[in-house]
Amino acid sequence: MNGILAHELSKAFRNRWFAVALAIGCILAIVAAAEAITTVDALYRPMSADGEHYGLDATMFLGLSTASSYGNWMAVNANVPLSSTVFFYLAPLLTAIPFSWSYQQERDSYLAHVLLRRTRTQAYGAKAAASFLVGGTVVALPLVLNFIIVSCFLPAYMPQYNECNYTGMFYDSYFSWFFYNAPLVFVALFTLLDFCFAGCWAVLCLAISTLFRNNRVATLVVPYLGLLAWVYLVPNIVFASVQGFSTDLIHCMMATHFSDPPEPLAAVALLVALPAASFALFLCERRRDVL
Repeated sequence: MNGILAHELSKAFRNRWFAVALAIGCILAIVAAAEAITTVDALYRPMSADGEHYGLDATMFLGLSTASSYGNWMAVNANVPLSSTVFFYLAPLLTAIPFSWSYQQERDSYLAHVLLRRTRTQAYGAKAAASFLVGGTVVALPLVLNFIIVSCFLPAYMPQYNECNYTGMFYDSYFSWFFYNAPLVFVALFTLLDFCFAGCWAVLCLAISTLFRNNRVATLVVPYLGLLAWVYLVPNIVFASVQGFSTDLIHCMMATHFSDPPEPLAAVALLVALPAASFALFLCERRRDVL
């Protein structure tokens, strides 16, 4: 198992599509950081001229969460830069680009030879593990890069709960206690959470690829379109007459909210449902004769 897993990881992390997806994510992270920094500068620098020392010229703690590096991290997105939103809407697509297409491309060639020496469980498990890790990396590294950049330019004010209406981090937000008491731990935990979300989605796309044959575009686009349909249709149909909560992957990957609140059970349900659906699809594929 170790040999085939190492080989799948090598293919996943050394192919050009991983580099393309990671580059797109990092570019969006850099643009989001620049957008957040310039927004803070435009809002608070005029106040510095009056000696109030806000924003980039701050010399003392003022409790301005929306001017801090934590508040302007792209997952929190307190000043709502467009680039951060674009990143999270594209994140599910980016996670599938590096390796989720590999099964259908190799089913009649490389994989057929592997199954002569390995069990289906080992072959599928290695591909799923590689997809999970490469998909999570495509999202996690841009998040880390974005935080490093905003931390280089914005002060690390300790977030204040009385500014929750400005940051969008309310008491029921994911890891909100850590955001207001140990914000660096919050950054680590939320990055890990998004890593898991992205990895699970990449594995699901890999499993969905068993339904297609030699159609890489369908493997990437069909699950993504289904996710977008969930994002836009479910709130308007299921929760049209009641106060709803975020149930889709895209909004669960964002830390803040100003409309539909997050629901921890929905996040847990996603982390269970995505692998379960993947397992079911691979179980169906296992019964087919690929040789």
